[in-house]
Amino acid sequence: MKTTVWYCDACHEEIYDLLDALVTWRITDAHKASGFAITHQGPCDIDANELSLELTEFLGEDGLERLLALLSHGPFLNTAEQPKIADMDAFVDFFRRLQTPGYEEARLYFDHPTVKQQVSEANGYAPYTRRCLEWIIDTGRASN
Repeated sequence: MKTTVWYCDACHEEIYDLLDALVTWRITDAHKASGFAITHQGPCDIDANELSLELTEFLGEDGLERLLALLSHGPFLNTAEQPKIADMDAFVDFFRRLQTPGYEEARLYFDHPTVKQQVSEANGYAPYTRRCLEWIIDTGRASN
């Protein structure tokens, strides 16, 4: 399972061409990174106060390292200047959208009653496994 379509957080339409997509975020006055979003480049990225990079910069192995660098620069750089993540749960959700195959589509069905019932008592790992994400997608698609 490979993610081939992302959904714009501004207009909620599908983004098929990676070159048409941006990742946007803000640095708050408290020097915290927040509001990570995927948007269409151009019509949906209108906030001049946001930072942005092409979506492709956050995909694959190099993208994984870019995302991890937002959490920690590691032992090679002084991290005193590094912004902290404002909302870790929101950032992890964003991280999964980019790096966990199937997550982007499966999240469309997280509110489906059968899905909610089945995963409500799961541990913090199980709902995000490949097998469970495939089940969530199949369950959601079957009800449409």
